Amino acid sequence: MLTQIESNERWQTIRDFLAEHERSEKVRISTLIREAEEERARLLEAQRQAEMEQEQQQRSHELRLQEMEVQKIRAGVSALGLVILIAVGLYFAIKWYGPSAESVEATVTTMVNENIAMVVRGRINVLNLRCTEVNLIKESRRKYTGYCIISDGSDFLRVNINVKRDGDKILVEPY
Repeated sequence: MLTQIESNERWQTIRDFLAEHERSEKVRISTLIREAEEERARLLEAQRQAEMEQEQQQRSHELRLQEMEVQKIRAGVSALGLVILIAVGLYFAIKWYGPSAESVEATVTTMVNENIAMVVRGRINVLNLRCTEVNLIKESRRKYTGYCIISDGSDFLRVNINVKRDGDKILVEPY
């Protein structure tokens, strides 16, 4: 049988072994905990980096969308400006195309004097009537409005007229 001392020594050895085992387990557990915390910190950092990259990509995408919208608006404004410019140009080209009021005035003066000459042909032009002035304002491409002054040298008659142009023909109508 074992003596009391031997028994105590065995118990002491077992206790020492258990204490050593417990210390090594505590060291191992604390190492595992530290490694887990380090891994967690690395994962959190990686997650934070991924979130930052995603936010940056989102901002970049939003900026590209905004730039595209601005480009669309610029293109629309440019197109609208071009359409307005063309429309105004066409309006003036259609309205004002044709001879000027001054060139039509000269033609009308000649026509009225020829008509007066035709009316008094074969008769004595006692009154000596002549068209002395024509003043026209161009209203559209083929229409002019104004007046004609017919004079005998001492007195005059003002006649309001409409002039319409059809190709080379000019039609003068009093109103």
